[in-house]
Amino acid sequence: MSLKARLASTLASAFVAIVIIGAVLTFFQARDNIHAELQAARSVASNRVAQLVAELPASQDVYGKLAGFVRTFNGDRRVKIVLIDSVGVIRDQSVMAKGYGALPEWFVTLLAPDPTVTVMPLTTVSAPITSAAIIVDPSNEARRCLV
Repeated sequence: MSLKARLASTLASAFVAIVIIGAVLTFFQARDNIHAELQAARSVASNRVAQLVAELPASQDVYGKLAGFVRTFNGDRRVKIVLIDSVGVIRDQSVMAKGYGALPEWFVTLLAPDPTVTVMPLTTVSAPITSAAIIVDPSNEARRCLV
C-alpha cells in the first residue's frame, strides 16, 4: 500500500472514530439532561402537591381548589396530575402539552426513560378524593431536547 493510501486510510479511520465518540458522548449528555429535567419536574410537582395538602383544610371551596390545582398543570410538557378517589376512579386530570416535533418513536424511546408515577395522599377534607398521582412523562422532554 502506498504512503498516500495509508495516510488516507488513517485519516478516514480517525474521522470515523471521532464521529462515533462524539455521537456516544452526545447521547449520554442528552440522557443526563433529560433525567435532570424530569427529576426537577417531579420535585416541583411533589412540592406543589404538598403545598396543596397544607392549604386544603383552610379552604372554603375544597373541590374548587382541587379543580384549580389540576388546571394549573394543563399544558405542562412533563407532568400530568391525576386526582383519584377512594375506590381508584380518576375524578380529574390535567392535559399535557402535545408533542414537540416529528422525531421517530424509537428515537424518543431510546433517549427517554419510562414514565414514572408518584402517588401522594391528600387530607380527609378532600374526601371522596383521597390522592393525587404525579405522572412524569419524558417523551415531550426528549423531543424538545433534540429540536
